[in-house]
Amino acid sequence: MVGTGAAPELIVRLDGEEQRIAMRRGEAPGSTLPRTTNGHGRAHIARLEAIGSPGVYQVEIAGQTSPVYRIELAGSAVPVSFDLTYEYPEYTGRSSEVQSVPRADLVALRGTKVLVGVNLDRRVGEVSWSLGSDLVQQGPRRWVGETVIEGSGEYEVVIRDGEVPQRMTFRYEEIPDRAPVLTVLEPLGDMDLPVGQRVPLSVTATDDFGLTNLDLVYQLDDGESSRKGLIRWPDEPREATSGKEWDLTPLGLLPGQQVTFYLEVRDNDRVSGPNATRSGRFVIRFPTLSEIYEEIEEQHEDVASKLEDVVEEARELNEQVEETRREMEQPTRGQQKGATWEQRQAAKELAERQEAIAEKMNEVAEQFQQMTEQAAEREAFREEILAKMEVISKLMS
Repeated sequence: MVGTGAAPELIVRLDGEEQRIAMRRGEAPGSTLPRTTNGHGRAHIARLEAIGSPGVYQVEIAGQTSPVYRIELAGSAVPVSFDLTYEYPEYTGRSSEVQSVPRADLVALRGTKVLVGVNLDRRVGEVSWSLGSDLVQQGPRRWVGETVIEGSGEYEVVIRDGEVPQRMTFRYEEIPDRAPVLTVLEPLGDMDLPVGQRVPLSVTATDDFGLTNLDLVYQLDDGESSRKGLIRWPDEPREATSGKEWDLTPLGLLPGQQVTFYLEVRDNDRVSGPNATRSGRFVIRFPTLSEIYEEIEEQHEDVASKLEDVVEEARELNEQVEETRREMEQPTRGQQKGATWEQRQAAKELAERQEAIAEKMNEVAEQFQQMTEQAAEREAFREEILAKMEVISKLMS
């Protein structure tokens, strides 16, 4: 009895004249044993090939054959290794991966096809498992099969080579396709309906395998939700930053109404279905007419206050400039003609203040211009609202 894979030496000692010696294993043709005198006298030695199954052999000398000797394997059949080939779902863009491992525990993304090769230490009658397709013999000591990863659990590999089958338990584990990550860049929070009724939307999104689309889901007051497609990514990138402007004009909002909305991004999972990630909820409120006028009045008061401050600051600066000029024209007793260093420094500071005041004046002028334009837009908007309310009133009467 020998161990699996062993290569024992066969030594044949002879007395008398030299003879040709042949060895036969089973039905295979005989092979001549080389002669050696290394420690064995008149002996012929052969090393049997790696033994992977039980068998028989005999020795032939000058037409005479020895008795038939049996070769038995020690122990039970066991796997030497497992060859695992992972073929990932096409949408992932990942190429196949091959592993040679001591255990057949399977870990992969859902929908991954796994080709499993079982390499044994000897020939056996049958190998089966409780997971995928039937294991098929592919060589003297190799059995292969395939399965698709769906869920997680345990499975058995059963080796039958005698009365008592050998059973081994392994695990298979499904790795989920993670949902995408969504970050909203705009808007930063709840807001009043802007003039023009256009709201900028900007997001950045990432996914482990690919993004497909970005949708807007909105609800007017307590009404039914509606979905609006914003962006489609046909090339299914793993990372994207995109912006879009949402025109709320078609919603026909009236003062006091509000729209609640969120953004939703989806990935390209074609096995379990797209994974979706939603942003937080945002509220866009249409101010009432009184609130609109209050806002305009506040803006007007703010601009007027800033203008008064700038004018006062400019007046004080002019007085200081005039005083500095007089001091430079009328030097004090003992002072040489011309401006001193202190006077030149003061003049430089006054010039810098003049530039700062001029910049403030420009800012106030720009704010006043924006306020005037917004007031005109609000007035046009008010007339449109009043027209809508008049139509509604007529319908209700």
